Amino acid sequence: MQFAAGWSLGGRLSRNRKAVAFTTSIRNVGLGLVIASSTFAGTPVAATVVVYGLLQLLGAFLLALWWRHQAVEVRSDHQERAR
Repeated sequence: MQFAAGWSLGGRLSRNRKAVAFTTSIRNVGLGLVIASSTFAGTPVAATVVVYGLLQLLGAFLLALWWRHQAVEVRSDHQERAR
């Protein structure tokens, strides 16, 4: 949900959309983890928030790797066409 909001509000350029979508999706994960672990320590709420935060960070990391892979493929295609 946060990713989609960042993507739609990121403007027309792909690089800007990616940056806004990425930062929007992980913006408050650390703060949420700190608040949940200190306020709800020892409860299922804290564990749930920690798992969600870690999954969200993992998803953002995998998305960044995929975007990088796509950029490398596009550069390779451009270099081959230039030959």
